[in-house]
Amino acid sequence: MVHEYRAAPNPPQVSLMYGEDNWDDRLHAERMRDCAFAKLRPVAQFAGHNAVIELIRRGEFQSVLQEFCRS
Repeated sequence: MVHEYRAAPNPPQVSLMYGEDNWDDRLHAERMRDCAFAKLRPVAQFAGHNAVIELIRRGEFQSVLQEFCRS
């Protein structure tokens, strides 16, 4: 997707949440690290794929959602 986002004349903002210890998800997210429209949010000490469920389980989702809505 990074090619499509970079090629877009006005790319949408994107927030990528991923498990810090999930090798595949981390590699895909980090491909967008230098894109001004992308914000990366690694979930520390998490190797799973569903970072949102993990944030809910940790009690951190509400603050992440509020931060997302402010930006």
